[in-house]
Parts: sequence; C-alpha cells; structure tokens
Amino acid sequence: MDRRQALGLLAAGAAPLAGAAQDLTPARPLPFRLRSRFWMNLHHTLAEAFQPRSQRGEWRQPQGWSAQETRDWLEALQAYRHAFAEQDLLDDDRFQALRLALLGLGDSQPLPAMDAALRPLAQALSQAAAPYRRQLWPAHDAANQAWMQEARTRLASWGPALRERLEAVLQPALPELILVDLVPLSGDRRGAYTDGQPPHTVMPSLREDYQGDAALEMLFHEASHTGMDDRLREDIEALLAPRGLQDRKQLWHAVQFYTVGHVTQRLLSVSGRDYLPYAQRRGVFGRGWAFAVEPLDAHWQPFLEGRRPRAQALAGLVAACYPA
Repeated sequence: MDRRQALGLLAAGAAPLAGAAQDLTPARPLPFRLRSRFWMNLHHTLAEAFQPRSQRGEWRQPQGWSAQETRDWLEALQAYRHAFAEQDLLDDDRFQALRLALLGLGDSQPLPAMDAALRPLAQALSQAAAPYRRQLWPAHDAANQAWMQEARTRLASWGPALRERLEAVLQPALPELILVDLVPLSGDRRGAYTDGQPPHTVMPSLREDYQGDAALEMLFHEASHTGMDDRLREDIEALLAPRGLQDRKQLWHAVQFYTVGHVTQRLLSVSGRDYLPYAQRRGVFGRGWAFAVEPLDAHWQPFLEGRRPRAQALAGLVAACYPA
C-alpha cells in the first residue's frame, strides 16, 4: 500500500529472468534495513489492539498484569481508540506523523517534543511504555527477530536477482535505503504499508500470510511503492488520457501486484521451489480487480516472459481493461 500524502503540517523490453543471487557478479547491496524498534512496535500495537476485527483480544483485555499496568494500558488504548477509531490509519496525518517522529528513536530514548495535536497521543505512548516493555515487548521482539532472520536468508539467496529483474521490468531503480520496521501487526487489515518520503515500510511479523517465501515477495512489493511504480502509473494514465479517462480502477496496482508475484514465482521456480503468488493465494484480484485477471494473463504475462514489447503489452492491457 502506497502513502503519498504530505505530512509536513504535523511533523524498454523485458530482460531474461536472472538466476539466484549467488550467480550475479557483482551483486549490488540490497536497500532493506530490517529493524525491530520498541516505540514503533508500541505505536502499532496500540493501533491494532483497539480494532474490533483484531483477534488479539489479549491486547485489549490484559490478563495477569498488575493493577497499575492494566490501568495505564487501558487508558492509553482508550486515547488511541478515541483518536483513530473512525479513521483510516494509513491516511490519518496524526498517526503517520507519529510514525515519522518515532522513525529514528532508539529503544531507550524518551519521546521527542511533539506538536500540540500529537501531545495527547505522545502521552498515551509514554503511559503505555512500561506495561508494554514488561508484558508484550519481549514476545513481539522475538517474533520480529525470527521473521527478519528468515527474510535475510531468502534475500541472500534471491534478493539481488529479484531486484535486478523488477528494475528491468518496472525500470525506475529502488532507492539506496529502505527502512523496514517489523511490528507484530500494523493496525490495518491490509497488512504492510509503505511511505516513500523517506522510504519506509511497516511490516507485520505475525501475519500468517507473510511467512516463508511470501516474505520475499512482500518486501519487494512494498519496496516498489517507493517510486518504482511511478512510470507504470504515468504510462497507464497517458494511454487513457486521449479518451478522457483516468485510472480510477487502479489498474496500476493490479499490474504491480501481478508483476512482483509473477517474477518472484519464476525466480523461485528456478531453484525448484513451488510458490503461489500472494495475490492468487489470498484472492486479492477477486476484491475489485477481477476485470484485470484475463487481460493480465493475455497481455502482460507475455511481456514479463520476454515474448512481447512493453509498449505493446501495456497498450493491449489498458484497452482490454478499459474497453470503449
């Protein structure tokens, strides 16, 4: 998921599929800096805990905590609920301004001074810090560390090749650095999300559908939201503009999902791994992009496999998805 709102107010053809990373000489350093940070985890844990659809009831109604810990936690949780219950967290300026304020904060550092609009939420974070550090943080950090270890193993084997292939297909290069903060859950049902300025991904380590080889796809899916998908958006809009249309169906996002999943699947298959892309496994295209499934297979897949020029493939795809 891409976030592009300003937050200043508050704070050519397809290349052949490459092999595994160890076959590339030399390999460029990957941009991902995977981290597990206390304050970022607390921020997103509070956001997740008040969600009615969350299955983490033990975060909403602590058991076995001291009376003071329980009181401090529930008061902080109520502050988050009051602020964000009616909001889309990914589009809420206060939630995202808090994220940016916590971005460089070390685990033992105090919260920085906040804008007046954020001070009640900063107070909630401070109030929840002690019970969180004692009761939940050790398990959350352990889950984050385990996810990072698995992801690093896969990135070492396939990351450079996947980066090279996606940059060849989508063409803008990835940034030199993408901070990836692991949190237990993000507070948003859609899972991971990314902000391009600065390049930063929040990745939920406890989601079952982000485990194993899916971690590789989702890291690069989120990374492509840091600007790699810009040309794709622009080219689709340019094809629609002469007809007075805009990409209101978000075809660009369907193409991006399809591209990263397909390229990951092909790359892993070279190593004998059977992988079903995330969008197919989770029925993503059935939730608004069913119109794009057949056109993607008919027009875009041949481009990804080097059998059709990009311009021809994209023109056919857009015409099929936006018929006269």
